[in-house]
Amino acid sequence: RLVEERNEHIKNVIDCIDVFFAPSHTLEEFYVEMGVDRSKIFYSKYGFNVSKIKKHLKQLHETITFGFTGRIIYTKGVHLLCEAFSKVKGNARLVIWGDANSEYGKDLIEKYSCSNIEFKGRYHNDNLQHVLDSFDVLVCPSIWLENAPLVIQEAQSTELPVLVSDMGGMAELVHDSEDGFTFSLGNE
Repeated sequence: RLVEERNEHIKNVIDCIDVFFAPSHTLEEFYVEMGVDRSKIFYSKYGFNVSKIKKHLKQLHETITFGFTGRIIYTKGVHLLCEAFSKVKGNARLVIWGDANSEYGKDLIEKYSCSNIEFKGRYHNDNLQHVLDSFDVLVCPSIWLENAPLVIQEAQSTELPVLVSDMGGMAELVHDSEDGFTFSLGNE
């Protein structure tokens, strides 16, 4: 219902906007589907400061560490990631960075906190290097149409491998076997 309301609002305000910027072709196509004239859309990737980010350490952690960072909300698919890791046997762990103070986040902590799943909480962007260095692989399991997630671009700027859902801007950013891998949306 919320998505329908958002889409209706978009359609009502389109004519009031002169220029649309799209940092992904996914968003560009979304605009067109909403009725925006293609001549009003300008494709331009996000710009962000990577001067404080260094290349990722190529040495794996003793226990291979998969990581998630971002908003801990349902549409980000964190529950699917936790469910998958709750079944993992062997030398792997999942580290989740992000604010888990919502009911959804608290439920995840209660249900999934264990020896191979750790919730770290919020972090300041000045500590992004530390967060990315705590992973061997970044996972973005979103189950909705992401635009162009900065976390993927930040990880790629450090040469940290990424594993993402095969939809929208996530799949647009990742080239299988080159800088990461995609998996079927919602697949745990």
